[in-house]
Amino acid sequence: MKKYFLIVMILFANTSNAQEKIEDISVGNGVIRTLETRRVIARFAKNNSGDTVTINMTEYFPVKKALPEIARKMSVEKGKTTYIRVKEPTNTITYQELSIFVPNSKQDPDSTINNSISFNYAIGRHTDQFGVKINYINHYALDFQIGTSIYRGDLNQHFLYFGLCNEFNSIYGSDWAGSFSAGAIGISYFDTDELTFGAVGIITLSKKFAKNSFFGPKLIFGKHNELGFFISTRF
Repeated sequence: MKKYFLIVMILFANTSNAQEKIEDISVGNGVIRTLETRRVIARFAKNNSGDTVTINMTEYFPVKKALPEIARKMSVEKGKTTYIRVKEPTNTITYQELSIFVPNSKQDPDSTINNSISFNYAIGRHTDQFGVKINYINHYALDFQIGTSIYRGDLNQHFLYFGLCNEFNSIYGSDWAGSFSAGAIGISYFDTDELTFGAVGIITLSKKFAKNSFFGPKLIFGKHNELGFFISTRF
């Protein structure tokens, strides 16, 4: 994903003095939190025409410091002038005019959700699962997975899955992301010649624990039902 830079053209002085004493902040998808307490102190959203981002404060915070990350989260278009509408805790409303510049630069290292390839491994109740996701547009990916219980003495199945996956950056502005995948599965058994086919859905919740690496729970439901835990990495 391309990195977004902002040049602030107009800032209103009546908010800046009150913001200097606020603790450091973290900008999520649609929310702004304090780093220490993780308390939500503001929410922001873009209007339908995409030319104005509204920030609703519940507490004062350094708006100027947050603007570059807000613009990246909002995917502001290159060369587009955007207005920031700030509603303060006192209900005072101010406007800031921004000129957005998006240079042709290297991918933002924090924007791993759109990386081309993701490999993952999951240990489930019935199988060990190995998978790869190939991103093809925005947050959509092709999802391939193989599950096997060949190393487990009490089980005798393996499966092959192919589906389409939709990934999302954040759940209600938290540090947890996730994905939903739907597709077809083929299941075979070691001790019989039986081969069955059906449809399944796969839901994962993930949290970043290292650069380009994630972990979290995984649920498969439908023709095959299984709860597991996975780790993944992106390139």
